[in-house]
Amino acid sequence: MKTPQTGRLITQFISDLRKTSRLARHRNCIVLSGSLKWCDALSKEIVEHPQPGLSVDTESQQQDTIRISANHPADASGKIKTIHHDFARKYLGQEFDIVIFDCHQNFSADALGIIGGTIRAGGLLLLMVPDLSIWGESVSTPSPYTKRFKRILTSDPHTICIGQDQPLPDLSVAKNPDPASVSFLDQDIAVQAVEKVVTGQRKRPAVLISDRGRGKSAALGLAAQSLLLQSTNKNKIKIAVTGFNRQSVETVFQHAGLDDTSSSLKFYPAEKLALKKRKCDLLLVDEAASIPMHLLEHILQNYSRIAFSSTVHGYEGTGRGFVLSFSKLLNQYTRGWKTTRLEAPIRWSVDDPLESLLFKLLLLDAEISPLEQTASPSDFSSQISKAELINPESLIQNNLLLQDVFGLLTQAHYRTRPSDLQNLLDNPANRLLRISCHNQTTAIIHVVMEGSLENDVAISVWKNQRRPKGHLIPEILSAQLGLCEASSLRTARIVRIVTHPELRRRGLGSMALEAVEQILTKEIDMLGTTFSLSADTLSFWLSNRFQPVRIGIAKSSNTGHHSCTLLKSLSDDAAHIQHEAARQLSTNIGIALSRDLNTLDAEIAIAIIRSVNGHKQSPRDYLQTLHQRQYDDLICLAYFGRNPDGMISVLCNFVRIILSFKDNGLDQEMETLLVQRVLQNREWGKCVALSQSSARPQDRTQGKTQGMVQLRNIIRSSLEKFDSERAIERLAHYDST
Repeated sequence: MKTPQTGRLITQFISDLRKTSRLARHRNCIVLSGSLKWCDALSKEIVEHPQPGLSVDTESQQQDTIRISANHPADASGKIKTIHHDFARKYLGQEFDIVIFDCHQNFSADALGIIGGTIRAGGLLLLMVPDLSIWGESVSTPSPYTKRFKRILTSDPHTICIGQDQPLPDLSVAKNPDPASVSFLDQDIAVQAVEKVVTGQRKRPAVLISDRGRGKSAALGLAAQSLLLQSTNKNKIKIAVTGFNRQSVETVFQHAGLDDTSSSLKFYPAEKLALKKRKCDLLLVDEAASIPMHLLEHILQNYSRIAFSSTVHGYEGTGRGFVLSFSKLLNQYTRGWKTTRLEAPIRWSVDDPLESLLFKLLLLDAEISPLEQTASPSDFSSQISKAELINPESLIQNNLLLQDVFGLLTQAHYRTRPSDLQNLLDNPANRLLRISCHNQTTAIIHVVMEGSLENDVAISVWKNQRRPKGHLIPEILSAQLGLCEASSLRTARIVRIVTHPELRRRGLGSMALEAVEQILTKEIDMLGTTFSLSADTLSFWLSNRFQPVRIGIAKSSNTGHHSCTLLKSLSDDAAHIQHEAARQLSTNIGIALSRDLNTLDAEIAIAIIRSVNGHKQSPRDYLQTLHQRQYDDLICLAYFGRNPDGMISVLCNFVRIILSFKDNGLDQEMETLLVQRVLQNREWGKCVALSQSSARPQDRTQGKTQGMVQLRNIIRSSLEKFDSERAIERLAHYDST
């Protein structure tokens, strides 16, 4: 434990530091390195040390403190509130003077990224860590992430590291700094951009983009206040607000000068705004990156006057991944949108030490390096390209390479978290393959090694009694498809694959997959992947000879799409597993489409049906297996106006077989109708509208009539194409009677 004299030196230093920091509008990080008991005692003394020169009220505000930890040591005084790091998101939109962050157990990079932005100018981050000399240095489980983390902490010129039973570092504080100025010019421009959404043309949203602390949320609130003051009692404007939760948009309400009791400014959860259109003259979406993309899509469809704000680098979606994905939606659903970027910080100074430190620690500003013109475009997709596995040690020793790699992976997923970097460096099951040309990174593929489970573990997974972390593909195949033997196989699950944006559509993704297969071929039995279903991504995997084996029933809360698991076998045992899993999907796809996959895109459904059927049974073969009565049911539907409701089973099977056969003579509109009406059992009117029929979707009677005509024509043409002899024979039979 520290001596009283040492404690007084530290607390006095921190008191002086905070005094100068308030003038400079700086935030600082103090690292306390030692036992948890020692760190807790010293942090408590720092918090309770009086701040000279502050009034009682100001001091009460300035001492607002929270402690983030994986455990909950009690504070007898009750002055320091401790929360588990999993609940850090609940404190978005709030501000603290001191944040105590415990790194002794289960360090959470996500929580640090979130809570770091809640510290006020003049505030303090107390980072409690184990002894720096041994932290993360375990022989059995060394942590490259912690090694990098420590190196940044100890080399940062503004971070003070205080060790238990160690000599004190230099505790001198710069005297009399010049008061930091604040520029509100960017914020004023942002307020005007939001106001123009109401006064300008419809479907022209404003998008406020910046790093944290630049006043985006405040700009939304100030714009709301200005618009409400300009409106008259007779024509009072109504403004809706949404965000991660009600607490996270508190800044908007504060700067609007209103609370949630006002009828003019109301908070609504994003889910409710997406499901049911609310009457409002303006919708403010704060921190759009914290809202699932499919909800943002519904919001863009439902509302014509919207202002969005989003953090570019931070906990919500590190890097430009979100911005790129969201831009596609804006282009699709609006007539024109304008980005306003806020550069100047408002909540702290331009040279804030803590912001700089957090960006380095968590790699929040990882960006993709532009390609240098040292090679011709054809070089990047030729044999000149180099494929290599890169290990975590090489990444932490080469920050430019790490920036390149993580920047690419960040772009591939709009919700990359700070913890993804931690997992990337520390998970021993990771394999990271880099494609490069002239030493420039052109593609990255992230793979996780799964499977090879012991027999007793494999059986418990099959029984759905255990879910071993890090074995997603074996769990799906065993627990959900009943293929217990899959757990013993060695699987390489492809987590992310991304190519440089300047080199898209040049085959680099396929090249990366081939390289993974070649490099890991002696270590694995099969390749696998699980991703959110879209037509483009499915087409990519199918073109690389991966086969769908399962479609998730529930939709992802982030994307609003079903997940899909695909396999590519590399051994005989894996081929057996893949064949059996695909057979199950082929058998069940018809029923699944009529129930849980009722909204699945028709193009996706057809691609999956074709992949799992593999043309094993042609439409003619299927027709030959039908009993006379079943065959005559199809004849009566096609030629004599029979209602299809009494022949659902035979009709669904026939349609599934027709769709699995690529050369079926049907155009896309016909195939879409078969999927939507016969397999998915959608209402006639909706089917006709979705299959681009001339019938008006609001006219259900006309829609059904048009749809029935199309269906009968399709069945008739299919019978004549694939089994004309029997069809003619049965028609002649009925004509003779």
